Amino acid sequence: TINFYLLFILLVSTTLIQVKAQNIEEAIRLSHAGKYNEAEIVFTKLLDNDEKNVNILIASGFNNAWNKKFFAAKNRFQSALKIESFNQDATKGLAYSYLYQGCFPKAARIFSDLSKIHPSSEEYHIALGLAYMNMQKKNKATTEFEKAFKINNGNKEVKKYLSQIKTEKA
Repeated sequence: TINFYLLFILLVSTTLIQVKAQNIEEAIRLSHAGKYNEAEIVFTKLLDNDEKNVNILIASGFNNAWNKKFFAAKNRFQSALKIESFNQDATKGLAYSYLYQGCFPKAARIFSDLSKIHPSSEEYHIALGLAYMNMQKKNKATTEFEKAFKINNGNKEVKKYLSQIKTEKA
């Protein structure tokens, strides 16, 4: 009977994990399809049952950010960081939430740290450049965009930002 009981627990646990994985995949699919509110309903139900699941918190954070609900996104990323303080995806999501909310100094501080940890990340240099640009720190923005350009000299977005700064300086 002990083996039967263990087998039953294993079967139920496996089924619950599969259902949870399917629900996460469904929420992500909905989010990528632009059905952010529907996706958030699924994420919220998942978090009701597993409030400390960092992956769900992060996925929900990005879903909210894509839906331009930056305060909700920020809260999800901060909750994830309370659980895993060095989670790079949550940190990046929080930085982008600050950037899109117009909290440029906070975004710059985080992207600066990320770009030091990952100096070959074009993405972090661009984001840091944007934060500096919006803070009217043109020289720092130029430096970051030039770093991004050295990583990928075919990036038209970076060329546009460098040109824009040059025009504004003139």
